[in-house]
Amino acid sequence: MANILVIDDEEQMRDLLDMMLTDDNHSVKTASDGVEGLLACHHEKFDLIITDINMPPKNGIDFLIEIQKFNKKIPVIAISGAVGKFTDSEFNLASAKMLGGVLGTLKKPFNEIDLRNAINAILGESK
Repeated sequence: MANILVIDDEEQMRDLLDMMLTDDNHSVKTASDGVEGLLACHHEKFDLIITDINMPPKNGIDFLIEIQKFNKKIPVIAISGAVGKFTDSEFNLASAKMLGGVLGTLKKPFNEIDLRNAINAILGESK
């Protein structure tokens, strides 16, 4: 299976994704923000990155810009559940796709089947 990096500032979401991905026999590393995610990418090779878009201090958009500088080939699934006065998940996900590298998007909340389908579409795996 795949070595996957999960980046999300919400501990519950990281833990949930870790559990779902581990249940599907993936190797999972987690990071709480884009800074930790970039450090992980400098130390380990990942087959896929799943990153939240709206998180401090380095958000998913900033992370995507940075990761593109040294690894344009790594596939990314962007996730977002943001709802606010000036931004929402649809805008966040569309913005992420424009940066390149984002091959899939999921709007929170999503279920295990949606996650599995997005991963399988990108990595070409089937269960």
